[in-house]
Amino acid sequence: MNSLNPQAGALMDRLAADLPQLRADHPDDFWLHFQLRCDEVLDHTPPDELVLARARIDELLIANNLGPADPGA
Repeated sequence: MNSLNPQAGALMDRLAADLPQLRADHPDDFWLHFQLRCDEVLDHTPPDELVLARARIDELLIANNLGPADPGA
């Protein structure tokens, strides 16, 4: 499967769009807020799409110079 279900995809798109403001609004606890938003995406992702969702999260982090979620990736 190459795409997330519509609900998870919409949440992922919103997270991507909100990321710069999330960083600006929460400079001291960004990672907490980011994790909460990621959890929301993953909670709406069926098991067979979790690998794709986690890869998209890593791509989002890399695109924003934050590195992958798993430093060993």
